[in-house]
Amino acid sequence: MNRASNPILKALLFKKYDSYQKYNETFPKTWHIKDAKGIVPNEVCKQYSLFESMVASHQDPIYALIVMIPCEYLWAWLAEQLAPTSSKNLYASWIAGNNDPSGAYAIGNFLIEYQKENPIDEKLATQFYTQAITYEYQNFNTALNS
Repeated sequence: MNRASNPILKALLFKKYDSYQKYNETFPKTWHIKDAKGIVPNEVCKQYSLFESMVASHQDPIYALIVMIPCEYLWAWLAEQLAPTSSKNLYASWIAGNNDPSGAYAIGNFLIEYQKENPIDEKLATQFYTQAITYEYQNFNTALNS
């Protein structure tokens, strides 16, 4: 985040960081678990996390947004498919909180505008995007193979 020189990019990255921090503080209560130790990520999830961390830490900050896009769009789409829901549904707060693609569109629109003044390596961006969407697929696919 601090490496981003573009003020809008920096603001977007800080906004995402803040939302993840808030989620990390509230998810145990939301999901009725003691703490993060109650979650055991599978191997695909670990690899995905390492991949995103590598991109965010070692690549130009714009690529951090690119690896977020598959998740941003997919989760909004998934929530839309599950809505509307009853307030008694365990996942109601998740569905309501993710049933809005505006964050994904904001990132996508920003990327289009950003590239007009700041050309990026499109081949590298495509590789990162493809790897991120592949991890999303693999994560969902593990549920079918469990």
